[in-house]
Amino acid sequence: MTWDICVIDDSIPVTGELEVDDTASLNISTLKLLLEKNKWAEDPVRNLFNDLCSGSGNWNVVAFTNPSLYLQASEDLNYKPDIIIFDWDYPVVVGDITQILLKVVRNSFSLVYVYTHEDTEGEVAEELSKDCFDEFRDRRLFLLHKWDPEPEQTLLQIAQQKYEENFAFRFGRALRLSTGNAIEEILVGLGKGSIDFVLTLLNDEATQETDVKQLISQQVGAYLSGDSGLIEELRTRGLVEDKNAQALIELIRGRVESHISSLNFGFPMTEERADGDTSFPKEFWSNRLYYKPSDCVVRQADIVKNQEGNKFYLVFTPNCQLRALWDKCFGYISLIPAIDVSGDHSFLKDLFSLTRNPQRVNKIFQEFNQHSITEQNTRYLPKEPILLPFVDIDGTHNYFLLLPQAILSMEIPASTIDPEDDPGIRKNHFVTYDAWEGFERIATISEPFASSIVDHCTKSISGHGTPNYPKVIKDEITQFMSNTIDG
Repeated sequence: MTWDICVIDDSIPVTGELEVDDTASLNISTLKLLLEKNKWAEDPVRNLFNDLCSGSGNWNVVAFTNPSLYLQASEDLNYKPDIIIFDWDYPVVVGDITQILLKVVRNSFSLVYVYTHEDTEGEVAEELSKDCFDEFRDRRLFLLHKWDPEPEQTLLQIAQQKYEENFAFRFGRALRLSTGNAIEEILVGLGKGSIDFVLTLLNDEATQETDVKQLISQQVGAYLSGDSGLIEELRTRGLVEDKNAQALIELIRGRVESHISSLNFGFPMTEERADGDTSFPKEFWSNRLYYKPSDCVVRQADIVKNQEGNKFYLVFTPNCQLRALWDKCFGYISLIPAIDVSGDHSFLKDLFSLTRNPQRVNKIFQEFNQHSITEQNTRYLPKEPILLPFVDIDGTHNYFLLLPQAILSMEIPASTIDPEDDPGIRKNHFVTYDAWEGFERIATISEPFASSIVDHCTKSISGHGTPNYPKVIKDEITQFMSNTIDG
């Protein structure tokens, strides 16, 4: 395993036969040249860098000559190494060294080694015994002696120990990588629109700054939940039991979403409207409504395609049942048909023509006005069907019509096990697309839209309602409300 290590030490010789700019980070190539060309004032420091840069494959090395430079890089570039070696002694005053060290330790979840000479060990130990370091001492904060004959082995030994016993240290790299990938994927999508166009879109009365923050937070959260590598990191390395891996990701997801939603982006407003080209607004809302997990876990609100019949469905079975489908549902999954109405409109016309004359059917399409994913404003259309816009299939934005009353069930055969195995091993198996032969996921509906759609479909299927008032009662109620204006 390769560790990202940062060394902060002012004795690195940046002047001599080779002169380098030390106001930024020093990478491994520069450090190798300094080892070869320049004279080092401290042999222990030279030996340490010689070990770290030797090509053993254990280290990605970056160095700074001043702690303020590291803190600046951490803030500006989000640089978060696994291990930090922090030199205690600085001939030139850099500030309160104890407070600087405390800031370094708090800045990221890194193992921090305070690098000290023998004559200052007592002073350093006394400083590290202060109450402000209690939560870090011997957990993430250690001493590294400059007279240690094998400093690399000391670093490796403690790092490996913490990797084995500390959950956050072991899991942090995969989580940072997954979150970073999610942000990049979102930025690629948002980058298709200019800042002026995004601002005019935000000025629409139905689109606010909170919409952008919610888009980003939901998509980052969805990316975390669907990152197969992240979940595999938990399962295969024995960090948590298989059945709890997804639950832990959801916990982290909630914190990430809350943090992003609380950020102040400071969008300026504009008087212009986002009229004209609709390609970016469609892309924006497509990314907000849907996401595509990288794993193969079947989820509620997945839009799936039956490859054999070229038919589409929405997965309606709750996630808690999908996590134990053969134990709780005997292998049966509930699906709501999703009719692709993007190209051939005849299905829609035939559907509404069952109980309507051609004039009334035309009215449906002429006056259709959808305020939100579950609310369309028309007097002529039943409220039960839901139109899903902008579902991305191979770069094309498709429209699907959900028909809750057409709900159906389908059996997913249980996995084959050896005769001597306990059937109980099937209890907590996640349903995957590997097991669901002939089906593939097209997209997954994001929150809060997914919960709203599921709730709408549940109410439509259950059919709970009350009898309509007769005309005379409706007129009476209308008259009562009208009288309030006069009186």
